[in-house]
Amino acid sequence: GQAAPKSETWVLRHVSVTVEPGQTMALVGATGSGKSVLAALLPRLYDVTEGRIRIDGIDIRDLSLDVLRREVAVAFEDPILFSMSVAENLRLGRSADDPATDEELEAALEIAAAQFVHDLPFGLQTRIGEQGMSLSGGQRQRLALARAILARPSVLVLDDTLSALDVHTEAAVTAALRRVLADVTGIVVA
Repeated sequence: GQAAPKSETWVLRHVSVTVEPGQTMALVGATGSGKSVLAALLPRLYDVTEGRIRIDGIDIRDLSLDVLRREVAVAFEDPILFSMSVAENLRLGRSADDPATDEELEAALEIAAAQFVHDLPFGLQTRIGEQGMSLSGGQRQRLALARAILARPSVLVLDDTLSALDVHTEAAVTAALRRVLADVTGIVVA
């Protein structure tokens, strides 16, 4: 894709990648090499200006954004948390006709090592985000990861999502994610 609309500068050229169901692919490269742009193309935060991205052989531009974003969940390095409760933030990834159960929510929190939420003043009902309680970078990343897992996507994209975690927490989350990703296509940007 190009760096900006009508720009002559290309961010990515001649990239061809196939990731099979259940496989995990890691993108590793220098800062500014286009890793995050590639991650953002999957949920169509940007659109390709040449070529195509396909999921199960279908060009993602032929899918509605609603369907695409049910298939692809992304957790970014600096995630956005909305001014609402922890539970509401976590459930955002699921459609209203398929709400997450309390058990699924707890399982996602455990995988993401985000059980700290139970120590917040009102637990899962604690309001966070701009008008609520502020969380550390690592806490926000773990909630974003739990939200992505809870979405039950076909493709899970982690864009440097574990960068603010300490070594022990990162190791625990990585081990738990390996179990989850057995049925999910994973793309990890590091």
